[in-house]
Amino acid sequence: MAVSIGCDVSNPTENLCGLRQGYPASSILFDFWISDLFKGSQGVYVLGFISRITGQLYADVSVLLAESDIDMQLALNHIAHWMNTWEMIVNASKCGVMNVTGPQ
Repeated sequence: MAVSIGCDVSNPTENLCGLRQGYPASSILFDFWISDLFKGSQGVYVLGFISRITGQLYADVSVLLAESDIDMQLALNHIAHWMNTWEMIVNASKCGVMNVTGPQ
């Protein structure tokens, strides 16, 4: 792979990871890769669902669900380990936390 700007071309370099944009298998391979992201989460019970919901993914957005501070911390620890394993970086400026509680 090389970069061309105007008449200048960089020295070629080998790309050792990733897929080219638009590759037909990209979405399937991405699903395999990210499938264990929420594995460490206990999730939450949602009325009408048989199993617990651990989180949701949409494009580059992830939502992690937990029923307690302890469960959330355990899930976050797992995600931190997952990210270190796959050499991922979180953009902290795009992260947020929302604590929703019901009647006590």
